[in-house]
Amino acid sequence: MSTFQIRAAWAALAPAMALAAGAHAAGRAAAPLTGTRWQLASIESMADEQPTLRPPDPSRLTLAFGADGRARLTLDCNRGSARWQAEAAAAAATASSAASASAAVSGDRPPRQSGSLRFGPLAATRAACGPGSLAPRLAAALPHVRSYVVEGGQLHLALWADGGILHWQPAPALATVQRFQGLLTGRGDAHHAVQGRAGQTLSVLLHTNNVSQAFNVLPPGSAEAMYMGASSGVQAVLRLPADGRYTLDTFLMRNAARRGERARYTLTATLSGTALQPLPAAQDALVAGTPFHATARLACQPAGTAPGGDCVAGVRRYGHDGTATVAIQGANGLLRRLLFEQGRLTATDSAQPATSQRTGDSTTVTIGSDERYAVPDALLNGG
Repeated sequence: MSTFQIRAAWAALAPAMALAAGAHAAGRAAAPLTGTRWQLASIESMADEQPTLRPPDPSRLTLAFGADGRARLTLDCNRGSARWQAEAAAAAATASSAASASAAVSGDRPPRQSGSLRFGPLAATRAACGPGSLAPRLAAALPHVRSYVVEGGQLHLALWADGGILHWQPAPALATVQRFQGLLTGRGDAHHAVQGRAGQTLSVLLHTNNVSQAFNVLPPGSAEAMYMGASSGVQAVLRLPADGRYTLDTFLMRNAARRGERARYTLTATLSGTALQPLPAAQDALVAGTPFHATARLACQPAGTAPGGDCVAGVRRYGHDGTATVAIQGANGLLRRLLFEQGRLTATDSAQPATSQRTGDSTTVTIGSDERYAVPDALLNGG
């Protein structure tokens, strides 16, 4: 089995990664902010005589950085948008990689990210939001933003000529809901696609007029279900280990299918939570021609194989703190995805129960009764 095979498989699974690579080629700096959403914590003036202003309800003043180059704002009772462009501080990015490895070892929070940031003209509605609203002040400040710092999970935007600082905190992630309706007859089945991101939670609920209807959830590019409704029920709650298209496969179970029964159904799929953002190549270089930050061979025992084998693996890092998706392919040809967050296993793309155990400087992941992978810390953290 070659490294090329797993690279090709992963690339086929994650079109979102190709988009990220394109964004890197066009402008490396955008990656730390793209896809993030914030709510205003305070407006700080550099003049001692002017107090720091805090909104009574931060959720009414939000800023979202879109991958399309537009920033979308909630301005109290108004809505607005503007073009945005960022460029990471190159020297800071190099220092950040070294500091990240040190932070991962010491347990400190991830190092800061910084760079220049500009907003274009703001287009916004102009309803009167009432006295005391900070929306007009925020709208007036936005064109004067000149730089950003992300540190300790907070975003700080500095204004031109020491004009002040806009402090932001992460905004609660918005849930997206998709509903699929259909009619099944006999042995027929139906397939519905949901585009998900690593770190998000996918909840699926089946409403049907036939108790013999069930559904499976298949991970990107795989025919092996990560949720099997026939044994687990009509509601699934899954943490997603990787970016890509997840398939909801619904069908009538064998007894009903043989009798030619019918089922009218609605599948409701809800995506919630904040997607993990891959490290930009400026902070953690990609393996040439791949979406991976590193590739390696690791000790493994895929399902149905003998102990003592090894597998090809690729890692997509979301930080230098052990937060990463590891894609593994072994002798059985199965592509397995494992999500680690701060060094802990939090999700897999298997329906079988998974456990993890620390052994020296690696984590051994066991899935079901006969599937094992030894994942080195160095692969997760980089360095």
